[in-house]
Amino acid sequence: MFLHQQDSSVCPELFAIDANVLITENPAIDYVFSEEVAHTLQYDFKKLSANPSRLALEHAFGAAFHKGLGAPLLAATNKYVNPGSIEQYASQVYNKSNIALVASGAPHAQLSKWTTEFFGDLKTGSKVSSSATKYFGGEARVSSAAGSSYIIAFPGTPSSPNFKAEYKVLTHLLGGETAVKWNAGFSLLSRAVAEFPGVSAVAKQQHFTDAGLLYITVEGPDALLEKAGQAVVKAINDVTKVSEEEVKKAIAQAKFDVLSEVEGRSIGLELVGQSLLQNGTAPQADTVVRAIEAVTADSVKKVHHLLFYLPSPMTLLIHTRLLRTY
Repeated sequence: MFLHQQDSSVCPELFAIDANVLITENPAIDYVFSEEVAHTLQYDFKKLSANPSRLALEHAFGAAFHKGLGAPLLAATNKYVNPGSIEQYASQVYNKSNIALVASGAPHAQLSKWTTEFFGDLKTGSKVSSSATKYFGGEARVSSAAGSSYIIAFPGTPSSPNFKAEYKVLTHLLGGETAVKWNAGFSLLSRAVAEFPGVSAVAKQQHFTDAGLLYITVEGPDALLEKAGQAVVKAINDVTKVSEEEVKKAIAQAKFDVLSEVEGRSIGLELVGQSLLQNGTAPQADTVVRAIEAVTADSVKKVHHLLFYLPSPMTLLIHTRLLRTY
C-alpha cells in the first residue's frame, strides 16, 4: 500500500482499497467480477496480444524462469480465475505479515488515523513464502498476427540488497534508447541497427527480490529483422572493445536512472515496499549510487564474459507471422 499525496483529504480514498475488505468481506464480489473485472481481464489480454514486444517479453520470462516470475501475468481465459479462487487467495495473502504501508508527504496524524480505521481489524497470518527463483533459459517461438519482434535475454541482477551494479551499467552500455528526439543515439545497439530503417534494438533490465532479467528487444519490419538480429549479436560481442569513456557515460546514465526512480514517488515507494516485505529494510539510493560509481570497465567486461561466453542458458523468443528460422 503506497501513499504519496500531500493533501490529507485524499487519505480515505487511497486507504479504501484495502483488498482484504473488498474481496473477503464483499457480498457483491460475484457481481463485480462478472460485470466489471472479467471484461477488463479480457481487454487487457487482447491488448497484450496486439503488442508483439510485450507478448515476446511475456514468453521470454516464461522461458527464462518457467514458474514464479515465469508465470503469465494475464489469463487467456477466466476459467480458473473466478470469485472463489480470488477470495481464497486474498484470505491467505492479505494479512499483517504481507502488507507494508509506505507513505511520503502524508501528515503523521492523518496517516495514523486512517491506518487504524481501515487496517485496524486486519487479520494476522503467516508470511507468504516461495522457493528461490531459478533461471533456466530456453527458446520460444510464438505466432503473432500483430507483427514481429524478438527478445534475447540473460540473467540480470536482483534488487537491493543483492543488487549488482555492473549489470545496470552493462544495460546502459548496450543502450538503444536516446533522450534526444530524432536522434538514433550512439550506444552499441543504436549503432548496430542504424542501417536498418524502422528497426529498433533496446536493452532493459527488470530486477526483483532474488532474480533479474537483462533483455534486448528487437523489433521492426519482418524483412530486416534477421540481418538486424545478426548486427545486435555483434554489438553484444563488442562490449569487450568498449573504451573507458563509454563506460563512464554508461555509469552516469545508470546513476541518473536510479535517482530518477527515487524521485518518482510511485516507483520509489513501490521499491521501498518490496524491500520491506522481503528483508525488513528500506533500500538506500546513496548505497546503490556508490556501487555504480565503483564500477570499472574491467568489472563490466567480466560480467559480460560471464553472461555471454561461459555456458549459460540464453532466452531467444521470436515472434513472426511465418515463424521463420533466425
